[in-house]
Amino acid sequence: MAHAEEATVTMPTFGSLTLDQVSRFNRYGRNIALMMRAQYRTTTTACADGQPAYACSGIMLRALNGFSTSWHAWEPSPLADRDGTMSFSWLRRDTKFKGFAFGHESGYVLFPARNHPSYLIDYTAHCYFPTDGATYERDDHGCGATTLLFPNDSRGCEQYGITTVDAWRQHYFAVEDRQHHQCAFMLNGDRDTARRTFQLALQAGASLGDIAFNDVTEFKLDVWPHGTSARLPVEAFFYQGGKEGGLEHARNYQRDFYEQAHRFVPVIRLDMPTSATDDVGFAYRAEDQGF
Repeated sequence: MAHAEEATVTMPTFGSLTLDQVSRFNRYGRNIALMMRAQYRTTTTACADGQPAYACSGIMLRALNGFSTSWHAWEPSPLADRDGTMSFSWLRRDTKFKGFAFGHESGYVLFPARNHPSYLIDYTAHCYFPTDGATYERDDHGCGATTLLFPNDSRGCEQYGITTVDAWRQHYFAVEDRQHHQCAFMLNGDRDTARRTFQLALQAGASLGDIAFNDVTEFKLDVWPHGTSARLPVEAFFYQGGKEGGLEHARNYQRDFYEQAHRFVPVIRLDMPTSATDDVGFAYRAEDQGF
């Protein structure tokens, strides 16, 4: 997949942009929306180089509670620093959901792990849950056991010999509290194991139907160093269409990132599906931008 033209600049604020720069940013933003739509629609089971499918397809997003002047939206939180991982959701045409974690309405999107401009840093996945994994209550980087509830039954799926969708469903539905009891699909091993594990995870999630659609997927990604704004693979800031409260937060993330990284990252409107047969909409609108 070709990358949109880079939009790296040296201007410290949006206030002094020229008409030519605004035009360039608008062109870049429209291209990013098209790329995100293509990522969403690409339902490959694995990447061409053998990497798991999340590395070259889908939308890796982190929903946020809103803009704050006391922290940068893309920096690891104190909880993330404690665990060594950050929570993201992953959205694709065959792995869709209707809203975002905790009802949040804005956040940011990362380029696919193996498909971003070369000057940006890579990121790695630790584990994945087909539905919200209550990872803030788990040990082992948020991928282990919910120690207070199911200390012996909620670790990595491979520890329980789970290698089929049927075996996973038997474990998932064994108790009423599925969120805390479910096992993690571990992705921090070798490439081939991670590819096979993620293929099984996608099949498991697809088997849930409306349960998955009414929830969110959860990735745990390894944290990146603080202060690396300029090299982070941030593809877009987003807000949820129809819930306009998230728009101003997205604009503020964008302005803050521009000032810190000197790089324009577009605000993209995501129109989430109201039923499992609907698709996600991706739109770049000039009037949504922070300049």
